[in-house]
Amino acid sequence: MFYFLLGVIVGALAFKLYRVNKFQKYRRAILEEALYELREVERSNEKKD
Repeated sequence: MFYFLLGVIVGALAFKLYRVNKFQKYRRAILEEALYELREVERSNEKKD
């Protein structure tokens, strides 16, 4: 019984970490996209000047 509970806890932690990593990758992609957009805006502003 003890090992069963231990396995459930470890499994839940691993699943949580996996989900967090997936979310961080997704968030990083969004941030990179936003940075790219900002650079494009800055570039177009420089061309106007």
